[in-house]
Amino acid sequence: MDKELEPYKCRALLFCMYELLELSVTQIAKESGASYPTITYWFRKSNGTIQNRKTCETCGKLIKGRLKGCVLINIFQNPIKHYFCSKTCKVNWIYRRQERNLLNV
Repeated sequence: MDKELEPYKCRALLFCMYELLELSVTQIAKESGASYPTITYWFRKSNGTIQNRKTCETCGKLIKGRLKGCVLINIFQNPIKHYFCSKTCKVNWIYRRQERNLLNV
């Protein structure tokens, strides 16, 4: 009856992987062999909070909350997705980028 505990059920391991190693929930799920919803369930059950660690590409502020309307997706750029804290920062980034491209031509 010696049952081994699954790694994703260990509060200390989740903390170390998420906070200290700065792995995403998806990466933790791959490492532990569990699904994304399973990891989020056990993380919340252990009183952990999953945070968005993205920063605005214009002003550098930490983006809080949902990213609705503040993501620029362009499949011809690397990286494909660019994240912004507000629509103003998104517009400023787009126009500054166009000015830089015009000056380099």
